[in-house]
Amino acid sequence: MKATRRRASEFPAANQYWAFDGLNGHIVYYDFAGDHGPGGSDHSDGTVRRFAEATVTRVPDVPSHMEIDHATGILYVADTGAGRIMGLDTGGGAFGGSLPGNWDGLDEYSQWGGATWSQFAAGLQQPSGLALHDGRVFVSDHATQEIIAFDMSGTELGRMQTDATGIMGITVGPNGQLWYADGASDEIVRVDP
Repeated sequence: MKATRRRASEFPAANQYWAFDGLNGHIVYYDFAGDHGPGGSDHSDGTVRRFAEATVTRVPDVPSHMEIDHATGILYVADTGAGRIMGLDTGGGAFGGSLPGNWDGLDEYSQWGGATWSQFAAGLQQPSGLALHDGRVFVSDHATQEIIAFDMSGTELGRMQTDATGIMGITVGPNGQLWYADGASDEIVRVDP
């Protein structure tokens, strides 16, 4: 995967984010521009860009996490239904035309094409949680209850079997320890070395 350096000012602000659209099967960028206050429903200055070429597949009741690498601008995506981790270069792509159904009267509701996206890691069953930390990508697999570590080139470094019955999201805490959510048992679990 090609990594492109970006300036910090090129990354999403408070009103900008990326979403995994499981219904339509692609990645979506949202920019709601100005804050319209609590309960504000005026989105006319907003932008929604659908990256339809970055196809993804959902699994019902299993979240598909994403995380952006701020050093490269790559958005890592747990493509749960396809059993893989994808990488989307958030600085690429081009306007591919306006889309119908702009019910909110957005400033832009469009399709974007030509963005660079590629498979980062394959051979997983139901990747769900995803966390970047210290040159590694950690992925939780909902089907196997494992946490898998990869280096930034996509080479698997190791696997750890957990006691979870429904592992989902993972994160790295401020002290460097890994935490995961076990949705089936309603628990948050810290992984101690």
